[in-house]
Amino acid sequence: PEVSISPDPAATTDDLVAVIDTEPTDEDGDSVSYLYEWTLDGASSTSSTSDTLPSSTTQRDETWTLTVTPTDGVTTGEAATAEITISNTEPTVTDVVISPDPAYADDTLSCSWTFSDDDNDSDSSTVLWTADGIAAGSETTLTGAFVGGQEVICTVTPNDGTDTGIDASESITITNTEP
Repeated sequence: PEVSISPDPAATTDDLVAVIDTEPTDEDGDSVSYLYEWTLDGASSTSSTSDTLPSSTTQRDETWTLTVTPTDGVTTGEAATAEITISNTEPTVTDVVISPDPAYADDTLSCSWTFSDDDNDSDSSTVLWTADGIAAGSETTLTGAFVGGQEVICTVTPNDGTDTGIDASESITITNTEP
């Protein structure tokens, strides 16, 4: 057979699936089935007899080789191989929160978020604060002389040291401080 692995590219969250691109023929007319073997650095995986390698088995930067051998139940044919390297999964941020809420003119604002990375990489996310659309800071806290009614936004760009994910943000309107 001619074989490939799907999806390509594959990330740590993807199950790897053997795809028979070109079916072999059996000269005797017998039906053909397949033997599957998944190997990492020449060592068979625990699920080496399945056409699917679960995502829980793989890690970023591993190179997996699939060997597919056709058989008609009596003899085996020539094996075909395919190979794939597991890619990094983009990190995500959710639940961006600005505190305190409500915020007043002389408060120090703090931005927090929930970071998630399927490769278990550490959080290297960046922060951008804006006040009425003008860049105001890049730390997790922002101290300023805010004005009542001013819109302050904290935008977090998720990064795992390898890839950057999709920004998430939260806004707050500064509450007017009584004279």
